[in-house]
Amino acid sequence: MGLLSEALQRDDIILPRAYQLINRSVRAVEKMKDMPGKHLKEVMESLEKGNFKGVTINPESTKGQVRINLPQFYQSLVDNLRSRLFALTASNRPAASSQSGEFETLVSEIDILNSQRCPINVDSPWFEGEAKLEQLCKRFRLSYASICEGFRDYIDNGGAEIPENLKPVVTAVNSLPVTSGDCERGFSTMNLVMSPIRSGLGIERLSSLLFISLIGPPVHLWYPLPYVTKWLTTHRSADDTKSRKVDNLARQGQSYSSLWDIF
Repeated sequence: MGLLSEALQRDDIILPRAYQLINRSVRAVEKMKDMPGKHLKEVMESLEKGNFKGVTINPESTKGQVRINLPQFYQSLVDNLRSRLFALTASNRPAASSQSGEFETLVSEIDILNSQRCPINVDSPWFEGEAKLEQLCKRFRLSYASICEGFRDYIDNGGAEIPENLKPVVTAVNSLPVTSGDCERGFSTMNLVMSPIRSGLGIERLSSLLFISLIGPPVHLWYPLPYVTKWLTTHRSADDTKSRKVDNLARQGQSYSSLWDIF
């Protein structure tokens, strides 16, 4: 499980690869029901010898304790891993059981973009795969008509190259957050961007700022001149005739001048 945790924290991890690694880890736990792991073997041998790494084990101290049913323990662990990891929502939510099936459906739709999982010797048009592709396009609100032709080209070349008109859905799939850490970083960045001073930002502009904060280059690699030039040429300047003029400072103070005299 430690190897799985490290793999899921990588920046380049994508959902299909994460699903493969999680399945592999769950299968490893399932096999422990019949064959104990390295550390469990070490503990069992130490109990038989009555010594664990130089520490004497007193058999009398374990009397009256209930012995763990290892197959049942591992099966319970597998069930909990599946309910927590193979879902689109938290396991303690009321709809978690139905969401588990939804997650399996999503993964099966994504698998059609994996050349290693496509059926052998399939020819285009592959209607079963196109039906899943259409559902995938609906999820990401992409145009299925333009992407379908790219998918057929992808099938014809055996997955050797991703056509240009198929890349939007591939990019959308690869951008899905795999762990809650990705979501937490996004919410943390949103709290910094959506401050009380900027509370009037629209969704489109907020999304652009979040994208720049999460994906954009560091400051020392960013060349701001093109953006500053575009801002100056496309936005209103202070001397523009359509810009609102600043009120006269002398006139601004007249309404409160009597009150200010008290201070």
